[in-house]
Amino acid sequence: MEERNEDSLYTREKVRLLNLSLSSPKEEARKEELENFRIDSAIKSLNILKTENVAIIADTGTGKTVIGFINILMHKSENENHRTLFLVPRRSLAHQHEKLFHEVEKNGTTKTAVFIGGIKNRSWRDKEKSIIFATPQMFMNDVRRGIADIKYFDDVVIDEFHRTRGKYKYVDITKLAEKFNKRVLGLSASPGGTEEKIDSLKKNSGISKLVRTKVETPKRLEDIVFAELDETLIDIEQKFFVLFSAVEKKLKENGIVLKTEKNKSDQYLLGNVLSILGKTQQYKPITEKELKIIEGSINAIPKFERNKWEAVVWYAVYRKLKHAHTVCLTESYFTFLIYVEKLKKDNTKASKRIINSPTFQKIISLAEKHRDEHPKILALIKNARHLYRFKMKTIIFIGEKITGEYIKGIMNKKIPISEVVFGGQKNTKKQFEAIEKLKNGELMFLISTSVIEEGLNVPEVNTIVHYSMPINEIARIQRSGRTARTDTGNVIFIVLNHAIDRALYWTTLRGEKNMINLLEKMENPKSEKYNIPIKNKKKTKRCSYTLELF
Repeated sequence: MEERNEDSLYTREKVRLLNLSLSSPKEEARKEELENFRIDSAIKSLNILKTENVAIIADTGTGKTVIGFINILMHKSENENHRTLFLVPRRSLAHQHEKLFHEVEKNGTTKTAVFIGGIKNRSWRDKEKSIIFATPQMFMNDVRRGIADIKYFDDVVIDEFHRTRGKYKYVDITKLAEKFNKRVLGLSASPGGTEEKIDSLKKNSGISKLVRTKVETPKRLEDIVFAELDETLIDIEQKFFVLFSAVEKKLKENGIVLKTEKNKSDQYLLGNVLSILGKTQQYKPITEKELKIIEGSINAIPKFERNKWEAVVWYAVYRKLKHAHTVCLTESYFTFLIYVEKLKKDNTKASKRIINSPTFQKIISLAEKHRDEHPKILALIKNARHLYRFKMKTIIFIGEKITGEYIKGIMNKKIPISEVVFGGQKNTKKQFEAIEKLKNGELMFLISTSVIEEGLNVPEVNTIVHYSMPINEIARIQRSGRTARTDTGNVIFIVLNHAIDRALYWTTLRGEKNMINLLEKMENPKSEKYNIPIKNKKKTKRCSYTLELF
């Protein structure tokens, strides 16, 4: 925690003089604590920004964006011409953050603009606009066109800065910021689950210091609901195993060496319980790592050799089958059947071989016959009825857009108060309308892809349901952080009792715990805790928050 010396007290007083609205009406019971937390977090980052770039690491819902706004307004109070490029990963976030900024700077005069797809006449160098909210893709596109330049800004704020990896445009922008000596402030709830990931993130973003800020939050209760495989799903998987084995044989015939050791056991276990079908074929699909090795082996075959092109086709067959298998088991039969329709329209040899397979046709028939009887769907509906009975506002996270539309249709037959939102919607107005309906009680269930995992301001919800497992620890943290902001929250995982879902559940749980342990390991041992009395209508309690540097 920043020591309360004369400089920090002076900065603190300057922030107070800005007359900002640093908490929402729902946070009234914790107003003093949260405002002090956000001001002290901003002071810490402001002091570091004098000499180097910094990132604020704070739990979802604790006010990272507001901390960023304090930084911007403090710089503007010292230089009225100060300009900030505020980057967000999604278009919908740009409008949301602009609206929030003007709520924070009540009666303020700071002029802002949003530059995203569909916005014409983007004048990046307009000095009257002190803050430009934009997506990194839009900014870099305009840099290439010669109409945008990092030199037009004094500093850059990167929302969800954990995305500064690989080919994501944040990487290019931070390189430009470093080249022209522009300060960078990052905001994130989840920098990564390993020290290597965090080091890589710091290198990519040019950020040398991370400030972890913690504030007491309501409890979040987690529960796992296991959906057991029934006879139909086991039968379907057995037929997929037959197809996988046949494709492996074809790959071997075309000179591809497979290193995966197969389990020769003829027993298929669910947990530690023998399948209700008795003895069935056990098969371990080729891992993603080995598939990449196989792809490299195929690429190494000379073009003039005939087996190369046969291997290419059978490799594509395996890839498509593996996706179909995963979707059929972990999403829904309906989602699988939609994928089948795509295969039918796909004019490639791989798709034709799959569709023409008698075994695959039997899988299709089973899925069509039992379309609404998928174990995960049945488990979801059962739990949704319980949540509805207790009036629990709920967000259901799904992996496939098609799954979301299907679940909406199924739920609206039983519980007619659900809506679905997903990434890629050109009209972000629909996203905000659905979120507003959830807020005012017109909706009880909001079904969503990853579009509202990060940053998007959603109303307080009672429950988060992971229908599709989060793909990594960052997604898990971001999703679950949508609840337990002002009151106790519930998180439910609908897990198919199968290796695919179980592996993702446990892998992301370990990743989340590793991240927490890593951050604690990297904490400043000299960090201080401030106990601040929070007045409440019922009672007065003492809450604490800490800021740590690593």
